[in-house]
Amino acid sequence: MARTRIALLVGLLVVGHALANAVVPVRLARAAPDVPDVVVDVRARLAEGRRAYVELEYRAAIRVLASVSRDPAATNAQRIEALELLGISFVVVGNEESAREAFGDLLAIDPGYVLREESGSPHILRVYEQVRRVAVPTVSGQRVSLEHAAPVSGAAGRHLEIVATVTRGVRGPRGVYEVVLRHRKRGTLEYRELAMRALDGARHRARFTLPADDRGYQLEYYLEARDLAGRQLARIGGPDLPLSLPIAGATTSSRSTRWLLVGAGGVLVGAAAIAVLLATDGEAAPDGTLGTVGLGR
Repeated sequence: MARTRIALLVGLLVVGHALANAVVPVRLARAAPDVPDVVVDVRARLAEGRRAYVELEYRAAIRVLASVSRDPAATNAQRIEALELLGISFVVVGNEESAREAFGDLLAIDPGYVLREESGSPHILRVYEQVRRVAVPTVSGQRVSLEHAAPVSGAAGRHLEIVATVTRGVRGPRGVYEVVLRHRKRGTLEYRELAMRALDGARHRARFTLPADDRGYQLEYYLEARDLAGRQLARIGGPDLPLSLPIAGATTSSRSTRWLLVGAGGVLVGAAAIAVLLATDGEAAPDGTLGTVGLGR
């Protein structure tokens, strides 16, 4: 009988120890996979081209960004950024023909792309709009500006409110007829579209419930102002270069705690069983929070 008790104690301790450490290998197995060298190379060259552009070294930027725009390993988002900076750099150095070619390649990837050039140079915008009207015949000639104060964060399963403001352009049936929000969880292929509610003619609001997810995720979205015919007038973000918002998991903390309790529970049960055995010296355990435990005589 004594040997049976000792074997039971050892078994409980082993099980408890295994449960307490079961979570660790799973989490270690989720380490980030190795990134291919070609992907790292594209990122490095794009960063180099961006740096040269910011430092007004336009010819150096052109040399680097041109290679990124032609690289089959580059994503659409990387090519769009490279082509935009490339086209602007060509305009600045006086090579409008090459600038039009770069802008045309950009619009072939994303026909609705709105130039993000921050200086507001009329010359750069004019060249781009000329290319855009030819490359995208359905584009409207209406000049519209759209602004958006992005929220800082959100919580899965909770409501999120996004507001956009039309700051320039005619509003109504002859101008901005609607503003729409398109959103998705990162990693999902399709965007969901939601028409924003007009508040006072200029401001538009979307309020919706975020998809529930215990782990949290990144919400990707962009905004479009459209006319009555559905033609895009202005846009913030885009399908390949969306805005991104971190969404906290609805029960992340409780889930982590639950995993720890499962692991630690085995140890606690083992310790409780030991205490019962030592205290009773073979007699039936008393009723308590663990229930009636029979030691099997």
